[in-house]
Amino acid sequence: MVSTKNLIKTLKKRTPEPKVPMGTDMFLPNHSGDLSAGQYPFTDGSVIFAENQKLTENNEKLFFNAVTWKLGVDTGTVGPDRTITGGRIDSPLNLFLSMKTASDKAGGWAFNDGIISVDDQGRVTYTHTTDTMGFWTDGALRVNIDSTGALTFIDAGAMIYGNFWGNEIGETMLGTEFGGGFAIVNNGNITAGETSNTTFQNDQEILITIEGRYKIDYSVSVRAGVGQHIVAGIGKGGTVQNCGQAHSVMPAGNAETTIASTAILDLAVNDTISIMIDNESGNATPANDVDIEHISLSLIQVGGT
Repeated sequence: MVSTKNLIKTLKKRTPEPKVPMGTDMFLPNHSGDLSAGQYPFTDGSVIFAENQKLTENNEKLFFNAVTWKLGVDTGTVGPDRTITGGRIDSPLNLFLSMKTASDKAGGWAFNDGIISVDDQGRVTYTHTTDTMGFWTDGALRVNIDSTGALTFIDAGAMIYGNFWGNEIGETMLGTEFGGGFAIVNNGNITAGETSNTTFQNDQEILITIEGRYKIDYSVSVRAGVGQHIVAGIGKGGTVQNCGQAHSVMPAGNAETTIASTAILDLAVNDTISIMIDNESGNATPANDVDIEHISLSLIQVGGT
C-alpha cells in the first residue's frame, strides 16, 4: 500500500509547477511527465511542434511575432521577413508542396513534391526536376507546364481566338458602295473557322466576348480595273482602323492581287472585327467595282486590355 507521503511526492514529480514567474524561461515536460529529462526552453515567438515524441522549435523556419501578429515561414533568420498576415503574403515566401491525390487538386493545383516561391514582387516560381505543374478549373486540367518549361493548353477553351475564311466566294463590291469610304466585305460563302471564346456572325465578322489586346492577321484577293487604287483594312464595329491598312494598285485590267496585313488592337466586349475595302479611285459602277474571290482573317488574344 502506497503511503500518503509517497503519493504526494509522486504527484509533485509528475505535475508541472502551476506558476511560472513572469519574464523567466518556460520549460515543458516531455510525454513522461519527468521534469528532469527532455526539457525545452522556448524563446519568445517560438511555434511549438512535436518531433521524435518531444516538443521542439525551429525559429529559422517557423516563427510568430506577437507584436506585429505575423507568421514567418522559412525565413532563414529569427523573425518574420516572409510573412502571412490577414490571409495575404506580404513578402517572399517558399512553400514545399506535396499534392498527389484527386482531393488535392480541388484547390487548383496538381503536381507532385515541389517548391513554389513567391518573391517580393509577386512573381511565382515552381521548382521541380521531373514532374509537371497543372492548373485545374471545375475538376478538369486546363494548362500544363513540364519540367522544361513547355506550356500546353489541354482544353481549347483555355485560349481565346477566332477565324473566318472564304474561297472562290464570287463577291462583287459595287463602286457605289465606296461613296462613304470603306465598306465591309460580306458574303454568304464566308465560313466560320476555328473559334474559342469568340463568335463568327453575319457572314462578315467575329464578335469579341472577352476584352484584351488581340493580334489580327488578314488577307483578301481583289480584282479591279487597271490603275485602280484598292485599300484594305481591319474594321472594328464597322469603322476601319488606321493600324493594319494596306493597298495595291491594279497593274492591268482585271488583274488580281492579294492585300494582307497585321495589327494588334485593344478590343472590348461586343466589338466586332471584319475586313473592309475601299476603292480610292472612285465610286462609280461598273468602273470602280471590286471583285473578291478569297478572304481570311484570324485573331488571338495576346494580352490584357
